[in-house]
Amino acid sequence: YNYTDVFFVEGRIANRRLMFCLDTGAESNVLDNYLSDRILNTVKILSRSSLRGVGKQKKEVFYGLMNELIVNDKAYPPMQTIITNLSQMSDSYGMEIHGMLGCNFFEQGVYYLNMKTDVLGVVFHEQVKP
Repeated sequence: YNYTDVFFVEGRIANRRLMFCLDTGAESNVLDNYLSDRILNTVKILSRSSLRGVGKQKKEVFYGLMNELIVNDKAYPPMQTIITNLSQMSDSYGMEIHGMLGCNFFEQGVYYLNMKTDVLGVVFHEQVKP
């Protein structure tokens, strides 16, 4: 989906439909901390930290490995992710955002975006056999 020149893709985790925005500048994937326990329990938490946002506000975030992500019937391997509140992002886009896919997602293949036809395509890297 293309909304205000931002691409969104539908994905699944724990067999639940989720809406992700694509961010080619994000170092990591992000999941909203208000997702159901069924979804969040698929993430292997590795650590937690406090981040400073605008001003002096601190936010607690969790770092982990996102498992079970499926986009267009393609199962992705575990990828680094951050779990934090995405409500402000949802408000700014005017639609509910469940997560954001960043660098770890884009490293899985070569992606192409056609903004005129609202098409996202991917050619996945093939594993090289010795």
